[in-house]
Amino acid sequence: AFLEVFHGCLEDSSWPVRCQAAKGLSLFGSPESVPRLSRALRDQHWWVRFYAATALAEVGPSGEAALNSALQDADPQVRDMARYLLGRGQMVPALP
Repeated sequence: AFLEVFHGCLEDSSWPVRCQAAKGLSLFGSPESVPRLSRALRDQHWWVRFYAATALAEVGPSGEAALNSALQDADPQVRDMARYLLGRGQMVPALP
């Protein structure tokens, strides 16, 4: 039930709300979130991108595939964030 609420919050006009939604989705690790988190990798705010990438890393194979795909994105900020998370391997960063 909460998953859809977090998905909806990823579209909020306030970047702190989007940030907290991405952070919350990292706790679920749901493959259903991959398309929305992939879009959030293109957010204009670094923290939203960071938590979206972290959440994708928590999803497992489909999240890792999305991060690998993001390595080819036209936006260098998207590529950098994906590279950062993929480079950490199993060491997902501690979330502040």
